[in-house]
Amino acid sequence: MKKPAPHELSDRELVERCVQDQRIYQEQLYRRYAKDMYKVCLMYADNTADASDILQESFIKVFKNIHQFRFE
Repeated sequence: MKKPAPHELSDRELVERCVQDQRIYQEQLYRRYAKDMYKVCLMYADNTADASDILQESFIKVFKNIHQFRFE
């Protein structure tokens, strides 16, 4: 059976693969949510540079703690 492409995975499957520290899926998770997360960051930041920094730090925390995600 052919392995699904990262963009074909459900959110649950994508997170499960990220927990396994598979970089290609971490990149896909980032691509899937970065745009929307950046919009939220802009609400908290004074400028786009700060929003970008907040986004980067947020994803670092996400990937560091993704193993704790409970799908609730």
